[in-house]
This record gives sequence, structure tokens and C-alpha cells, in this order.
Amino acid sequence: MTPTTDIIEEITTHCQRAIERALPVDVLGRLLILRLPEYEASWGLASGSGAVAAMAHGGGALDRAISLNVRAIVGWYASQGEARAAALAIASHELAHLVTARPDPVVTTAEATAIWNEVLGLPSTGGACWHCPRWAGAFFAITDQLKNVLPAVEHRTVIRLAWAGLRELGYSPLAILDVLAGLSLPESIGEAFAPDTAASLALMGACDSNEVRQSWIDRTYRKTLATPASAA
Repeated sequence: MTPTTDIIEEITTHCQRAIERALPVDVLGRLLILRLPEYEASWGLASGSGAVAAMAHGGGALDRAISLNVRAIVGWYASQGEARAAALAIASHELAHLVTARPDPVVTTAEATAIWNEVLGLPSTGGACWHCPRWAGAFFAITDQLKNVLPAVEHRTVIRLAWAGLRELGYSPLAILDVLAGLSLPESIGEAFAPDTAASLALMGACDSNEVRQSWIDRTYRKTLATPASAA
């Protein structure tokens, strides 16, 4: 599909509004979706808890930011609906990084801009150690929460793409489902998957180690070929 400006803007706005509505406890302000630099091979990136990135782009103290390459996503898919669902799955992937990260330092706009400029000069990182079981649980829970704001057909597509992304990173979505189904989780996904919570510890016991999952990633994951899982 041709990635026109109108389609890119529609999908970006849709992702922003859907996540803000689905996760009001974890996204207290706005979710800013930044354009990913052209030199990045991934389709999505997150930095820290997203607060510095948001402030560096005109956001307030409660806002958070992720980066998406919506143009590449649209160009990959044949239909706008599939591209919209893929963008939501990737945005959820990145938001899971934000809610499980340590809070960014409180900084001024000038300081945030300086930090962000340094971040842009660093290579993006991925792999098993950056996608720990806490992150996987948060990603799973975020996409599940989207059922409250999306049409059923669209939500099923988001889940299909998100589960494919989890598998490419060495996770079994059904194993995660089994672990979480028996737990009573707080409303906040960030709180539910903080270090040493019942959910985090249960997932660590149920999921393969970083070494095993990295071996799987090395065999199956190709970041040079953009797919719905191409998010760091």
C-alpha cells in the first residue's frame, strides 16, 4: 500500500488515541508518537520510560513518547486495516518497554532536548536481555486491554501480530496466558509487572532464560527484514 501523508497521520492518531483510552492508569497524559529516523532499520523504538523523549518534543510532565516508522509499516501491508493493526501491535511492544522501565529523571525541556540528542547518536539495541519476561507480560497485557476500545475484528488482528512478535522473541503466548490467568493483577500494567511482583516472578519461572531465547532469536529473527516484530 502506498504510504500517503493522510494514511500515515490517520494510523498514527488511531494508535495514540486507542492506547490512551485503553490504558488511562499507565498513560496519564498524552502518548506522543514520534517519527523514527530514516536510518533506523526497526519499525519501533522506546527510550527509558518515555518521559524525557516526550519533554524533548514539547510534551508535559505526564506525557510519554515512543517512536514508530509508520511509513514503513504502511508500505509493507496491502490494506490500511492490517497496517493499522500492525502499528498498534508495535506501539504496544514499545509501550511495554516504557511501563517496565525505571522512571526517567525529572529534567527541564532544555535538559531533555540535550539528552534526546545524545540518544539519537547511540545505536539501537535489542535482543533477549532487552525483552525480559516482565516486558513480555506487559506487552501481552497491553494488547489484551485494547479489546476495550477496538472493534473485535481489529483486536483479533492486533493479537495475532503481537503473539507472532512474542514468538519471534522466544516466548510462548499460551504459556504467558496460563501464568497470568491464575493471578489477580492490579489495574496498572506497570505496577503489575514491576520487579519482584507475583506476575513477574511467575513469568520468570515459566519462560526460557535469556540465553535460550537469544539463541532462538539468532536463528529466527532478522532485523534487516522489516516485519511486525521489528521493534527494539
